[in-house]
Amino acid sequence: MKRSSRRVSRCALRPCYATSSYRPFSNHFSLGNRYYCDSAATIANSTSQEHNTETDLSGDDQPPAVSAPNVANDKTHADHQASVLFDAIWSQLERQFTPSELKFPKELIFLMGAPGSGKGTNTSFILHHRAMVGDPIVISDLLDSDPNAKKLKDSGKLVDDSYVIKVLFKNLLRPEHRSGALIDGFPRSKLQCEVIKLLYDKMQILKKDCPSLDLPRPKFRMIVLWVDENTSVQRQLDRAKRIEEENAEKKEVGMGEKMKELRTTDLDESKARLRYKTFKEHFDTLVSLREKFPFYLVHARGRVEEVRREIEEQMEYQSKLELDDYVYADIESIPLAEQVTEGARVDLIKRLEDYQYKHREVWTKVVKIIREDWTERLYRGVMGGQVLVRSEDPVWNEEHAVNMAIDIMSERGFRIVCDTQLDRIPDRIEEGKIICKVEERRFFHITFPMPVLRAKQARADNWLSGS
Repeated sequence: MKRSSRRVSRCALRPCYATSSYRPFSNHFSLGNRYYCDSAATIANSTSQEHNTETDLSGDDQPPAVSAPNVANDKTHADHQASVLFDAIWSQLERQFTPSELKFPKELIFLMGAPGSGKGTNTSFILHHRAMVGDPIVISDLLDSDPNAKKLKDSGKLVDDSYVIKVLFKNLLRPEHRSGALIDGFPRSKLQCEVIKLLYDKMQILKKDCPSLDLPRPKFRMIVLWVDENTSVQRQLDRAKRIEEENAEKKEVGMGEKMKELRTTDLDESKARLRYKTFKEHFDTLVSLREKFPFYLVHARGRVEEVRREIEEQMEYQSKLELDDYVYADIESIPLAEQVTEGARVDLIKRLEDYQYKHREVWTKVVKIIREDWTERLYRGVMGGQVLVRSEDPVWNEEHAVNMAIDIMSERGFRIVCDTQLDRIPDRIEEGKIICKVEERRFFHITFPMPVLRAKQARADNWLSGS
């Protein structure tokens, strides 16, 4: 009788856990009924930047190129400092406010920029455009209420992060900011940037863990207004002259009580340049926020109407890229890719150690098959970067065996996919009907990087073919 074979449903392997403390397989995922495993060596957290838009700034007055940080220890230290500070401030808030009062604005716009770039000029426009009813939260105004903070600010230096963040958080909890708030002049340091990220994460957690509070999905936007140093300094000095003239006119007509306050940094060119230098030193830190939030870098040297038009266009474009709140509510329980892959290597090692310790007999068989059979095939297929291994060994019917092979190859840097084929083999005839027995075959698709010379040749072939 003729032997028939057909491909049926691919195996849907179920992850097995040695202890309840294990996370779901961080480097395994199921697509349909096909079981995939990415090499732990190639798994990396990816950052989506499709929501970032910025102005093409060309010429001598463009922002400095953002250099990639190469000191991971510094970043780790900054992250730790921010976490400690945030936890301390949050604990204070929890003691002062009830859970129902800990409602931050559903939309936060952080307006930053060089001194004299027009933050105050564009504040009312942005508030109107985003339908925010509360007044802007101007950090410099908040600091003026503290004599020591005002003294530092007037000298062109930065005020202690802890004080700034505590004052800001308390103002954000005011009822008039529930629909949204604009923060002028924050963040200005690496630690403040990290605290913003922690606040966003905390708001996400509260929304998920406290459904009874009906908290909105947080939306953070970053706007940075850019001007070059000479423009910044000149605008600061011009602002001082303009305020002096206005105050003189008010004094003449007996309206001295409505005179505007002069910034000491606007009266001294060296202090004005120091303010710009401070901004520029933290520019890379501000741009780092684009990794997590919508980020607009706006050239603010043009006329007011031109700058506003650019801000409006970028914010409208961003709104088109955001999910509707109802759509987001339906899919937010599905983990992000970076959440799935987080800790993948640690989980992989735990599983391998568990296999070796608790399932020693099966483990020994699987390792032997890979070492004595698969290794030779891998070397033969090295130039193609892929190998297909067909196996009918009964060991694959053992519990955990296929998972073991996938994890072992993953640890060694390979990408592997397992398919199961069921063969229906005619066995006997009963009452005029052909009775078949079913045999399982496993197909392991193993891929890995091609050798350098072969990869270069493949790219050349693709280029020549126009593909």
